[in-house]
Amino acid sequence: PDGTMLATRHESSVVLLDCTNWQVLDTLQLPSAVIHTEDTFKPLESVRALKYSPDGKLLVATARAGLIIWNTASRERTFLPTESALSTMAFMPDSTHLAVRSGLYRVELWDLAAKKKVRTFPAKESCFSVAISPQGQWLAAGAINGHVELWDLDTGDDQSVWTHQAHLSCLPALAFSPDGRRLASGSADGT
Repeated sequence: PDGTMLATRHESSVVLLDCTNWQVLDTLQLPSAVIHTEDTFKPLESVRALKYSPDGKLLVATARAGLIIWNTASRERTFLPTESALSTMAFMPDSTHLAVRSGLYRVELWDLAAKKKVRTFPAKESCFSVAISPQGQWLAAGAINGHVELWDLDTGDDQSVWTHQAHLSCLPALAFSPDGRRLASGSADGT
C-alpha cells in the first residue's frame, strides 16, 4: 500500500520486490501439499490473485484450494482451505475482512483474524470481479455477462439489493468513488 514493495507470483512462490531498485527482498513459498476434497484434487500452485491489505500488514493470495495469508512483517504464512476455487478479492477498509469470489455464483466474506468464512452472498450471474465501498457498506460484483450486483453489508441480508445490466461483456474492473456514492465499471467490450 505504501508503494515500496511489489508482490508477484513466480512458479510455486510469491516474490517480493523492492520498488526502488527492483531487487528481490524475499521469496514466499506456497504450500506444497496437494489438497484432497471429496473426489477432486486441487493443486495450490494456481495462484489467481495477490493483494495487500489496506493497512499493509497482510498479503493475501487466492488459489484453487483456498486463501494463503502472509503477515508482511514476520512472513508467517496461514493457509485457509476452501471448498471452491477462489479468484478476485477485495478488502474491507479496516483490513479485518476479505470478500472473495468463490466458484462462479457466490462471493464469500472472510474474517481474517478469526480465520473463517462468516457470510456467503449468492450471485444471480457468474461473478468476474468484486469491490467493497470505502466505508465498508456496499459489496459489488461484476458478472461475466456485464451485470453488476450490489449487496448492503450493513443489513446482514445475504440477498442482493440491486442488479443492473451495465455492459454487454464481462466486467473485470469495479471501483467505488472515495465517498462510496458511485460505482465505476470497466468491461471487456471497451466501455
